Amino acid sequence: MSVMIKGMNRTTTTMNILKPCPFCGCAAHVYEDERFSKKSYNFPKWYITCLGCGVRTPTAKMEQIVKTWNRRTENECNS
Repeated sequence: MSVMIKGMNRTTTTMNILKPCPFCGCAAHVYEDERFSKKSYNFPKWYITCLGCGVRTPTAKMEQIVKTWNRRTENECNS
């Protein structure tokens, strides 16, 4: 499974796997934040947006946003 990365007038794929949206279950895409794509930054910044409900991650490094998006809680409630 691959992740579509869109931004800077280009589309590429990576082998990172995104889980479905934790809120609606739809697929998501990774986008490059063009505000951070200038040469003055050491690395590109990315965010993930759900194609269904539109929820998105904060802008960060690729590894961090994938980790954030794929994070799911186990049953943390003590009932």
